[in-house]
Amino acid sequence: MADYPCRDNQLPPDGVMTHLDYTSYAHAMLVRRLIGRPRYIDVYMDQDEVLRGAYITALNWRIALGDADMACVQFHKHMDIDMKRTLANACEPHLRGLEAVYGCDREEAISKYMADLYARQKTRHSDWRNCWVPHPKDTLNEPERRILYLSDTGDKDLEEIGWTLSGATLAPVDPYFMQIRRGLQYLERPIPSHTNAGKLYYGYSAYDPRRVAQYLEIFRGNTNYIKTDAKWATPAMQVGLAHGPLTFEDILDC
Repeated sequence: MADYPCRDNQLPPDGVMTHLDYTSYAHAMLVRRLIGRPRYIDVYMDQDEVLRGAYITALNWRIALGDADMACVQFHKHMDIDMKRTLANACEPHLRGLEAVYGCDREEAISKYMADLYARQKTRHSDWRNCWVPHPKDTLNEPERRILYLSDTGDKDLEEIGWTLSGATLAPVDPYFMQIRRGLQYLERPIPSHTNAGKLYYGYSAYDPRRVAQYLEIFRGNTNYIKTDAKWATPAMQVGLAHGPLTFEDILDC
């Protein structure tokens, strides 16, 4: 819920309050500009009508040409690690069965299976919002995953839809959000107070919005150019933007 000004609060002295819709649409337009002209685009997101509208608007002509696909991803977020492991192990026989039935490797078998499920859902439901397709592979990050296809123009090949559904995941972005929440005090989730009737405590609110942008800029620089993975590579190195890991001094001297 938006925190609208009233008698008990006020707008920050700096900056401006912007509608979430405007921010989301601007972000989608920025992403479109940053990614340039790739041959194909897959967009996976939470179930959010604002995000859906923003990316359909930003990529409308690519979707119409069949060069872009979109899907919503849902999964069980409140499950302990033992239950996740049980599900991940329990799905193995089913996945081996799909490989035998479709006579191909696991990833292709999953895509064909999900394409068939989607075709059945379309004949069963007239409203596309009800055409959720369960993913047969449970993972520790996304147990009980299910996918909602968003860009069916009527001309899409069912095989392409199957590959879009089988690859739908939020796993790459969720750890990044978690690092931001845990690493930046301004952006951590509010803490419920047990001594104040469960009200939320915003101990580190950013009363100057410019500080959030500055913190995020530093965080992005560290994540993309300084922090290395197990192979001592940074994201910038993986996409050819840097020849090796940088230091903060290297960035400040640029």
